Amino acid sequence: SEPIISPSNKPLISEALYIALEQMQFFTLMDADGIRCYKGRDLRDLGLSCKHCVGQAGGGRYFPATEASLSQTSTSQNMVHQVRKCQRCLQEIQDQIKLLQNRPI
Repeated sequence: SEPIISPSNKPLISEALYIALEQMQFFTLMDADGIRCYKGRDLRDLGLSCKHCVGQAGGGRYFPATEASLSQTSTSQNMVHQVRKCQRCLQEIQDQIKLLQNRPI
């Protein structure tokens, strides 16, 4: 699938977020999503999902309403947290994110 982030974006965000975004893919809103908190959204709307678990069990899928909401700190923190906790993501990727988040500034 098409990458959602390019190497030219790397200097603009934290390393942990960059790695987390490399673990995401584009995802289309489905009927099952529409009955939850995305009710009323167009089923053709694109979102992001964890490419390892594809948002199984309700986690790891993001359908920001606007570009501004995608750039909110809480959204990026949720994506990083999802990748760190995803049971299907490689442990080395999770360890790398954990190391980056815990290193002194």
